Amino acid sequence: MKIKLLLLAVTGMIVLNVNAQSNPKNPIVTGIKGGLNLTNLSAGKNTQETKPSFHVGGLVELPLSYYKKFALQVEVQYSNQGYKGKETEIRDETTGKVIGKNKLDNVSLHYLNVPIMIKYYFKDNFAIEVGPQIGFLMGANGSYDLYKFYESRPYFMNYQSDIDRELDANGYVSSDYKKYYDKVDYGISAGLSYNFENGFFISGRYYLGLKDVYKADNEYSKILIPEGASELAINEINKLNSELEFKQAKNTVIQISVGYRF
Repeated sequence: MKIKLLLLAVTGMIVLNVNAQSNPKNPIVTGIKGGLNLTNLSAGKNTQETKPSFHVGGLVELPLSYYKKFALQVEVQYSNQGYKGKETEIRDETTGKVIGKNKLDNVSLHYLNVPIMIKYYFKDNFAIEVGPQIGFLMGANGSYDLYKFYESRPYFMNYQSDIDRELDANGYVSSDYKKYYDKVDYGISAGLSYNFENGFFISGRYYLGLKDVYKADNEYSKILIPEGASELAINEINKLNSELEFKQAKNTVIQISVGYRF
């Protein structure tokens, strides 16, 4: 099966190459690009503030039709992602008055991303582009725990794994990103691009991650209700269990790029 898939891929590349060579007005194109990232982690009510950062990389565009209508653009890019930690108020449970503030650390997630975009040139040099993207985490900086200040977080520490002990010992702050963040991310990108006659181009794109960036947050067992527990205890445990069902945290990125096609 693997051999057949490899042969199919090689055959496809040959067909694309022949197509490009037979139409010099629509050749294979290489290029470089870079620009602004506006990034965050989508995590329900716990979504933080958008972080400005950057991306840079290269691309290859392969024609998929004789006339310049469809193309496949494959990119490899470094992308600095993450979020700015939000400041939240601490209120007295009895009076409701503000008695302090908490602020999460800013977080940087360093990805090597591979977007694979199908492009449709709907008018002259204007193109719509959409396709899957896979990312490989190369590093991270900042606080591990997006849910650090949740009221129910202390109940989460039941020491069922090395991750539990590490989180507790470090006050929920990461000392090794590999223990906490998943090394692979994937999702969907879509956007628009315009090619100038002098080789430069501009593009805008939105990426929506489909995978939780954390390894363990959604894998913990619920607190068991002990036999003979009172109604008050049962209600309290049920409340905690519902609060421990944290929303998945997924990458979101708005990219504004400038590049050059050779």
